[in-house]
Amino acid sequence: MTEIEITRPLALDDRQSRLLDMHSVYNVLTVLLNQVAQIGAASGDLQSVAPIAHTLQTLRDGLADRSETILRLTRVREIRAEVVAALEACEPRIPDARKAEWRRRLDNVESIFNIVEVRAIELIERADDPLRWEYFETSRLAGNLRDVFDAIARNSLGRYRVVYDARDASPDAYVMSFDFQTSDGVGLNMPSVLQDVVRDLASNARKYTAPPDEIRVVLRETPAAILVEVTDQGRGIPEAEIADMVEFGRRASNVARREQTGGGFGLTKAYAVTRIFGGRMWVRSAPDAGTRVTVSLPRGPAAP
Repeated sequence: MTEIEITRPLALDDRQSRLLDMHSVYNVLTVLLNQVAQIGAASGDLQSVAPIAHTLQTLRDGLADRSETILRLTRVREIRAEVVAALEACEPRIPDARKAEWRRRLDNVESIFNIVEVRAIELIERADDPLRWEYFETSRLAGNLRDVFDAIARNSLGRYRVVYDARDASPDAYVMSFDFQTSDGVGLNMPSVLQDVVRDLASNARKYTAPPDEIRVVLRETPAAILVEVTDQGRGIPEAEIADMVEFGRRASNVARREQTGGGFGLTKAYAVTRIFGGRMWVRSAPDAGTRVTVSLPRGPAAP
């Protein structure tokens, strides 16, 4: 496989830039919409969940509106209460044979909303300074990643698991490994938005990889740089298409027919953040041979 440095210009209009800023919430709301649709199908009455879906879609699509975003995000907890109450009201229409599945999906909605609330708080906190630097303990970063992947596993309704120790590997389990190395052995000062990039790249790796393969997330602090590296053993990208994968919404031709739940902005956001902070980004990939994405950012100010 050839490793290619991405150096092309990145042209984004205002709406696209805003959606990149909101990408971490946008994708989770898309997953939530899918769960609501599944609950409606289980009840045999999609119309009963149509108002809920409309509320969530309005919240998601409104993220592109710069003037309304923060107001919408502050309503997440209120919207959660409305959605859960409306879904619980569907119970009498759920056939007995599907009650267990319905309950698991409702539990999934709750766990997904947990993530939405965390992401909303993150975005609200950095609204006035989206490019701010923050000290992150590596235990916090790893915990946030585990929360995401545990929710993804629950969302699969038993199709697969996620484990964090190769000794727990099984044919139905992804192995997630973290290799975090920092100067002080505890954490590092980095752009807050870089946590979004790490989560997005890891989520992309999971999406295009099948269990029991491994997804490896590396975060290293050197005297000159902060290095992020995410490696999977999945479908990979045709070499001729690698440089174009940072275009907004672009997906590789070998996954074009695959059902998608995200916005297709993950690599775009990673590259946009790389350029904003004066870094470099490389992609090493080939069909059926996996992908490695590497982002290197110059070290910033010392932690306060």
